[in-house]
Amino acid sequence: MSGTLRLQHPQGLALSLSARGATWLACDLPMPDGTRRSVILSRAALPAAQADSAYLGATIGRYANRIAHA
Repeated sequence: MSGTLRLQHPQGLALSLSARGATWLACDLPMPDGTRRSVILSRAALPAAQADSAYLGATIGRYANRIAHA
């Protein structure tokens, strides 16, 4: 499965996740003045997130399920 999943609350909170690896791509909060503020340090698009070596927005670490006796 590839692509992104966008979840949005009726009051304005919007969350975008990668369908591969559940990487947070964006999380936007509505502000009292009507603007939106991004609160996640991540890449804006899936191809950029996949090429990122810093794992920005990763929900699990790169060694998940690979550490013996953890």
